[in-house]
Amino acid sequence: MEHSACQERLEAYKEEHLPVVLTPAEAMDILGVGKNTLYRMLHSGQLPAIRIGRIWRINLESLQAYLSHPPTLPNGCNDAANRTRQRNRSHH
Repeated sequence: MEHSACQERLEAYKEEHLPVVLTPAEAMDILGVGKNTLYRMLHSGQLPAIRIGRIWRINLESLQAYLSHPPTLPNGCNDAANRTRQRNRSHH
């Protein structure tokens, strides 16, 4: 089998069977948060992710679940969080 045909089969397999994972930078962009906020969420477990060595990877389904059911924030912070989510949705 030709190398390019093998590569195509491998890519098709990955798309069907492996989860989509994001880098922290991609998650920051989607959430509209800064680096410190994202890493605080990762370290606290608020946003489920895996760490491979020093590198974090966020499952797209976990991020979508977080966006669907964000945690309750204290004293009016939800208003700011909701505005951020609405602003991010309008950009996509």
